[in-house]
Amino acid sequence: MEILTLLSAGVLGYSVAYIILYILKGDKILISQRLNKFTTKSKNENLKMSDEKNKDRRLWRGSRGFASDKLKMDLQSAGILMKPEEFIIGWFGLALLPMLLVAIISDNWMLSFVVAVIGAIIPPVIVARAKNKRIELFSKQLGEALPVVGNSLRSGFTFQQSMENVHENMPDPIAYEFGKTIREMHYGMPFEEALTRLGRRMKNKDLDLMISAVIIQGKVGGNLAELIDIIGETIKDRVKIKRDIKTMTSAGKLSGLILGLLPVVLAIALTIMNPEYLSGFFTSTLGMVMIAVAVIMETIGCVVILKMTDIKF
Repeated sequence: MEILTLLSAGVLGYSVAYIILYILKGDKILISQRLNKFTTKSKNENLKMSDEKNKDRRLWRGSRGFASDKLKMDLQSAGILMKPEEFIIGWFGLALLPMLLVAIISDNWMLSFVVAVIGAIIPPVIVARAKNKRIELFSKQLGEALPVVGNSLRSGFTFQQSMENVHENMPDPIAYEFGKTIREMHYGMPFEEALTRLGRRMKNKDLDLMISAVIIQGKVGGNLAELIDIIGETIKDRVKIKRDIKTMTSAGKLSGLILGLLPVVLAIALTIMNPEYLSGFFTSTLGMVMIAVAVIMETIGCVVILKMTDIKF
C-alpha cells in the first residue's frame, strides 16, 4: 500500500511539474507564432524561418501530444474556458488526490482504486454533457438568428455585419461563437476559414448547411437573403421534429435507466438492511460467476434500450 501511495504521489508530482514547465515554454512559442502570422507581409515570408524557430515549432508540436486538438475542440464546444493542459492538470488531480487521501486514511487499496476510477471518469462526463447541452441550445438559437441575418442582408448589410448584429442582440452561446468568428476575421483570418472553424467547434449539421450556402453564394452569386430564409425554415422544422422525437422516446430512455439502476439500488438496500443476505455471492466461485453474468446481461439490456431510443437523423 505504501508503494502504491508513493507511486501515485510521484506520478502526480511529475505530471504537474512537467505541465507547468510546458505551459511556460509553450506560451512563449505560441506568442512568437502569432506575431509571425500577423506581422509578415506575404505567405512566402511566413515560410522563410530560421532553423532555430523551425526547431522550436517542432518541439512545440511534439510536446502537444498529450493535449490533442480533439480535447481542445471539445472544451471549446462545451464552452469551458480552459486550456487542454489546465484541464489535464485538473483531471490528474481529481483522480489521484482523492485516491491518496483514501489510501492514507483507510489503508484500503481496493477502495482507493475505485475512488481513482470515479475521479477519472467525472471530467470527461462533465465535458460531454456540457458540450451536448450547448450544441443543442445553439441549434435552437440558430433557427431564431437566421431571420435576423436575412433581414439585415435585405437592409444592405454584409454577412459579416449581419453576424455582428446577432452577436450584439442575442444571448450566448450563439452570441459568443459569432463574436469569436468576427474577431478572427478582424485579426486577418480569411472569411471562409473563420466560418469553417466555427463549424468545427459547434459540430452542428444545420450550421454546416448555412456555412456551405454562404461560401457557395460568395463564389457563384445569388440572393443570399432568400437562401438564408429557406435554411432558417428548414432548421426550425428540424428542431421541431427533434423535440417531438425526444418526447416520444423519453419513456424508453427512462425505462432503460430504471432497469439499469434497480438491481444496484436493491443490492445496496439489502446490504444495508441485512449484510449477510448477499454475502454468499461474494464468498463462492459460483456466486461471483452469477454476479458477473448478471452485470453483463444488465449492461447489454441497457445498451440495447438506449440504442433503440437514440434516433439519428
